[in-house]
Amino acid sequence: MDKDADVAGRTIVTINKKLFVNMDAGEGYLTRIPYQQVFVRIPKSDGYLSENEEMLTVRLRDEQVYEITDAKGILSGTMEGRDLKVHYEDKTKRKRKESRNGRKYSGKEWTVGGSIRNG
Repeated sequence: MDKDADVAGRTIVTINKKLFVNMDAGEGYLTRIPYQQVFVRIPKSDGYLSENEEMLTVRLRDEQVYEITDAKGILSGTMEGRDLKVHYEDKTKRKRKESRNGRKYSGKEWTVGGSIRNG
C-alpha cells in the first residue's frame, strides 16, 4: 500500500490486487480493508485500475462516508475517509507510529481514530 497527500481533505492510496473482491461492481470497487475481515465499496469516480489491473489507485475523501460490509456483502456499518485511510498506511510506518504512541500492533487488527460505526 502506498499513501500520498493529494489536496487538503483527500488522500491517494494504492490497493494491491490481493485485496480486490469485486472490481466489476456497477457503482464501485469492492476491496477488503487490510488486516480486517470487512470490505469497503469505493465509488468508481474516486478511483481507477492500472493498465495491467494489478493496482487500484483511489482518492479517499476525509469527510466522505464509505459503506463497510461483511464477507456476505451485508452492510455492517460506515466509516469516514479520514478513519479509513489509516488502514492503508504502510505496515512498517504503522508499527513505528504505534511504538511512538506506546501501543502494540497485533498483526491482525488495528484501528485508530474512528472505528466502524454500526449502521
